Amino acid sequence: MESKKIISYSLNTIQRMPAYLRVLNQLKDENIEYVSSNKIGELLNLKPILVKKDLGLVTSQQGKPRLGFKISILISDIETFLGYDNSKDALIIGVGHLGRALLSYPGFKNYGVNICLGFDIDNQIIGKTIDGVTIMPMSKLEDLTNRLHIHIAIICVPKEFAQEIVDRLATTCIRAIWNWAPIDLNVPSYIAVKNEDIATSLAVLTNKMKEIMKRK
Repeated sequence: MESKKIISYSLNTIQRMPAYLRVLNQLKDENIEYVSSNKIGELLNLKPILVKKDLGLVTSQQGKPRLGFKISILISDIETFLGYDNSKDALIIGVGHLGRALLSYPGFKNYGVNICLGFDIDNQIIGKTIDGVTIMPMSKLEDLTNRLHIHIAIICVPKEFAQEIVDRLATTCIRAIWNWAPIDLNVPSYIAVKNEDIATSLAVLTNKMKEIMKRK
C-alpha cells in the first residue's frame, strides 16, 4: 500500500507566503501574466533558490522556460495554502445601533455570508455575545482577522474613526469593505469597497417623491 507523502512546512516558509502573495498581486495589477522565481527574489531581496523551493511546496506548476510561473495560478495556490479562499465569513466593526441591526438581520445567510466576529471599544459589550456573535476588543482586530482568514469587513463606526480602521484592515487579509460610515475612504486597490450613505439615499428618495407629487 502506497503511503501518502507528508510535506513539512517550516515557520519561516509560512511567514514568507503573504509577502509572495503581496508581490504577485502587485504584478497582476500591472497586467503581468508570468513571473520567475528570480524576479520574485529580486523584489523581496530573497535568494531565487529559496523562492523556488517555497513555491514548489504549494503549487504543482513547473514553470515555463524564460517565463516562469503563471501568476494567477500561483496566487490561487498560495491563497488556498494560507486559507485565504474563505469568501463567506465577515466581521463587523462598531456594534452600536446600526451594527446590532445588521447583526440581527437573518438575510445574510441566504447569500452565504456569515458574520462571525464583532469588534468594539465599549467595555460594556466586549466579551458578550450579541445575536450569536462574540464582541471582541479592537486590540485583537488584526490578529483574529488574519488567524481566521476573514476577507469581508463591515464598518459601522463614526466617520472620524473610519479611515484609521481601514488603514488597519489594509494590513490584514481583508479584501472587501462594506462601509456604513458617512465618509469617502482611501482604500488600497487590492480591497473592494461599497459605500452606504443613508442620508444621501434619503435625500434622493425625497427628491423623487417631490417629482412624483408635482405630476398630480
